[in-house]
Amino acid sequence: MPGIGVTLRVNGTAQISTDPDLCASFAVADKLPASVVVITIASVYTQCPKALIRSKLWDPEQFRDPAELPSVGQIMQAITAGEFDGKAYDDAYPARVRETIY
Repeated sequence: MPGIGVTLRVNGTAQISTDPDLCASFAVADKLPASVVVITIASVYTQCPKALIRSKLWDPEQFRDPAELPSVGQIMQAITAGEFDGKAYDDAYPARVRETIY
């Protein structure tokens, strides 16, 4: 989390599951996830903040201005040589998020 130096390091494995009973246990507002990530933890450690400090990961001065980056719609339009309507995708995004968040 930004502002917290010590981190938690978890070693283990992860797998994607589509088990219906497992997915049902994560239902939100009667909507089921299509899949869930099952994590098996082998070990847990605290990690000192030196790497985070050196990387400046949480330094706002290092953050990119989102306006400098292309939108998802612009990227999709570019990689499909204009076959994808990026503007329509980006314009519909706020409503799509509200309607599909759960």
